Amino acid sequence: MSALMTVPFHGVNLSLVEHDGQPYVPMKSIVNGIGLDWATQQAKLKSNETRWGYRLIPIPSQGGEQDAGCLPLRKLPGWMQSVSVAKVSALVRDRLIEYQNECDDALWQYWNDGHAINPRSLQPAANDSAVEFGKLALAHLPNLGDTSKQALLSHISELAFGQRLIPLPKVEESLKLAGEVGELFGVSAQKIGRIANLHGLKTDQYGEIRLDKSKYSDRQCETFFYNGAAVERFREILSQG
Repeated sequence: MSALMTVPFHGVNLSLVEHDGQPYVPMKSIVNGIGLDWATQQAKLKSNETRWGYRLIPIPSQGGEQDAGCLPLRKLPGWMQSVSVAKVSALVRDRLIEYQNECDDALWQYWNDGHAINPRSLQPAANDSAVEFGKLALAHLPNLGDTSKQALLSHISELAFGQRLIPLPKVEESLKLAGEVGELFGVSAQKIGRIANLHGLKTDQYGEIRLDKSKYSDRQCETFFYNGAAVERFREILSQG
């Protein structure tokens, strides 16, 4: 039985199989993934097996070992380009172009390195710019809370590398702005801010600094968000008159 490798590609799983030391591609998953008719494409491949290198290779499946129609990976680009974009339906066209542009590279990368790389994420200049922006942002926002730093870095990693290498933080507590705290006690946001400054409440114990949209422009500015401990401290202070 030949060794089967599963290769994730744009939300579907394609396959590679090693046969006689060479990579082969079970074609049914490719054809179905694009949205083409497998019977038509299978007949095309069988009609010129020498041209395409088409052969049946036994591969493992849930129902046991089964023969699958395969092409050598080196033949896949030729078959891809033999499918005319102009002759397929609009529903299939974008998917076909996507496969033509990326599928053979993804499979070849997986065969050689053990993982597929999305070529659309390999944009060195954009990647470098995103990373440099992240460094500058953190340098100019030294008071930013850990949760906001993690969220910022998560978004930047997605921009730079096409995926969130750093997960978004888990929000375990709902934090409140000064205005929201003020509404609980019938006082203004300005008064809450003055009390916080007077009693030293803008610390990690009572919340954290996050980026928030300014009331007066589209800019993001550092804003302190208060936690439940802060709310109770405000309650205590305000009750004292």
